[in-house]
Amino acid sequence: MLARVALFRQVEPEVPTELVVVEGLGDIRASTCGACHPQVQAEWKESKKAHAFVGPLFQAKWKKDGEQYLCLHCHAPLMEQQPLTIRGLETISPFVGKGEPNEHFDSDLQQEGITCAACHVRDGVVVGPHTVGESAHPVQVQSDFGSSGEVCVECHQLDEPPLYNLQRPLVDTHAEWEAWKAATGREDSCVDCHMPRVVRPMVPWGEDRPGSNHRFLGTSHTDFLVSGLETREAGWDGTGWSVVLENKAGHGFPTADPGHRLRVSAQWIDGEGNLLEEEQLLLARIILDRVEKEDTTLAPAETRKLLFESSLAPSDVAAFQVQVFYDRMGSEPWLWEGLDEAVRSVEVSCVVADGGVQSQQRICRDSSGGRSPPDSPR
Repeated sequence: MLARVALFRQVEPEVPTELVVVEGLGDIRASTCGACHPQVQAEWKESKKAHAFVGPLFQAKWKKDGEQYLCLHCHAPLMEQQPLTIRGLETISPFVGKGEPNEHFDSDLQQEGITCAACHVRDGVVVGPHTVGESAHPVQVQSDFGSSGEVCVECHQLDEPPLYNLQRPLVDTHAEWEAWKAATGREDSCVDCHMPRVVRPMVPWGEDRPGSNHRFLGTSHTDFLVSGLETREAGWDGTGWSVVLENKAGHGFPTADPGHRLRVSAQWIDGEGNLLEEEQLLLARIILDRVEKEDTTLAPAETRKLLFESSLAPSDVAAFQVQVFYDRMGSEPWLWEGLDEAVRSVEVSCVVADGGVQSQQRICRDSSGGRSPPDSPR
C-alpha cells in the first residue's frame, strides 16, 4: 500500500484535473470547432491525432497493458476524456489507477483523441498564431505558437515510467530535435516539417491566408516517411557487403515509441531471380522486462554504414538488394495479429546493386510485412 502511494505521488505527468471551458462555446468537441473552421477540421480528421485513442495499434497495446491511465495523458489528454478521477494506484504492475467515475467524462470526446482543445485551449482562451477579427470565443494571438515545440513537448518528450531502467527518456523526440539543430545548424521547427504551410480561409466567409496543414504529416504518410531516410551505396565495397543509411529527419529515426523499428533486409539474388541468401538487421530500442538492453536507432543527422555477413563474392550474384522497412510496433509482433499489412509495416527504401557492385536506387516492390519472391535483376 505504501509503495503504491509513494509511486503515485512521483508519477509524471500528473492526471488532468482542470475542466476545459471556453466562453462562447457550448462544448469543446471538434465538431463544434468545425462549425466555423470546416477545412481545418477536415484536415485534422485525416490525421493520426484524431485517431490517437481509437487507432488499432494503440487500442491493442493499451488493453494488453491493462489500460494504464498514464497512456491517456497523450492519447486522450483532456480531463473530460478521462473515465475516472484517479486518486491512487490499484496495482503497480501493470500501472493501473483507481478512483471514482468522472462526472464530466464525455465518451464521444474521448474518441477524438488529440482534439482541437488539447493544443489550442489554454486557461479558457483559444490560442493561435494569427490575428483574427470578430470571434465567437476569446482568442490569444501568439505569433510563435507551435514553432518552439512548447505544445509538442508535452507528449513527445516523456521520462521513463516508474520501475523502468532506460538509457534515455521513453519518448525522446524533443531532445533529439534539439540535438539535430545543434548538429546541423538548422532551425526548422516541428511545425515546419509536420504541418507544412497552406493557404486557405480560416472560416468559410473569410479570405485566403497562410496557415498550417492539420493533417500532421508523420509515419502514416508514406511519402513523408520515405523522405526521412536516404539509402545508398549498397553492394560489395571491396572488403564486404554493406549499405549506407543517412537520417534525413529532424530527430532520431525511428523516434517516439520504442516499439518503432527499422528492419533492413539484404538479399543476394542469382541471374534467374532466385534468392541465394538473406540477412536482416534491426535498428531499434530493445526493452525487455522494463530494462533497455540495446539502442541501435539512427541518431539525429547520423550517417551509418551497415555491414552484412556473407561468404558470397560479387561474381556469385546477379544483384544485391537492400530493403528498409519501417515496422510500427515491430518489437511487439503480437500487436500485428488481425491488422492490415499496411498498418503493420511500410517499405521506406530499396537499393539494388546490379552485379553486386554498382548501386542504383529504385523501389523494388511493395511492402507486405513479409517477403515476396525477389525481383529479377534489371
